[in-house]
Amino acid sequence: MSTMNAAEVAKLMGVTESNVRRWAKEKLLQPVDPKAGMLEFDKEAVMKYKDLHERLYGRK
Repeated sequence: MSTMNAAEVAKLMGVTESNVRRWAKEKLLQPVDPKAGMLEFDKEAVMKYKDLHERLYGRK
């Protein structure tokens, strides 16, 4: 399983890191191990969310 940190997700999605943290807090993106302190996300889950986000809100 490949993981991405919040900065990598933000760059991929074209948003700020605070948006990524908010998505994690709102359970839109699930961190791999939320108790680890640093937000790490499964790359496959991020790509699925990116696809859904683009379908709902359009491409940036």
